[in-house]
Amino acid sequence: MELQSLELTPKQRRFCEEYVIDWNGTRAATAAGYSKKSAHVLAFETLTNPKVQAYIKEVQADLAKLCNISAAMVIMELKKVAFSSAASMRVDWADLKSWDQLSEADKAILSEVEVTEKLLRNQGNDDVVMLERKVKVKTYDKLAAMRQLSRMLGFDAPIKIDQTQRQSPNTREELEKELAEIKSRRGKHQ
Repeated sequence: MELQSLELTPKQRRFCEEYVIDWNGTRAATAAGYSKKSAHVLAFETLTNPKVQAYIKEVQADLAKLCNISAAMVIMELKKVAFSSAASMRVDWADLKSWDQLSEADKAILSEVEVTEKLLRNQGNDDVVMLERKVKVKTYDKLAAMRQLSRMLGFDAPIKIDQTQRQSPNTREELEKELAEIKSRRGKHQ
């Protein structure tokens, strides 16, 4: 990292270190000390500098090493969300499993758990009270996880289609010959 960082100005280094936090160039430029008015333009210019791009990659690699995070780990977490099933969290249609019954994978896909309790009184008999308890769970977005996995694994790379055109007939004789071939193929399929 030292070689790349020595070739950058202190502001450029700071920009890179801020940029990898949230990938917001304007915010990173402002945090690095650039003017707020021109931060978005300077962010664009800074990001087009090959030395800055190389340093950003070095900072990313160092962060991954420091945090002991690999692409495989990220893929495994995304896989939990992408291929999760609501059925694994339920005892039956109406009842959720208790927290202790959930697997670690099931717990990892939960983005929110909301518990509401309400006292219900029996009409005509104030002595009889029931507790109504509702548990609402929300999971992370499966489709977003699938899209991210597809990007990371290269599944969404554009499909190359061969668009070479067949040469059209030049003479009347070639045209009549091609027309006869088409008619004979049609006759076989009818």
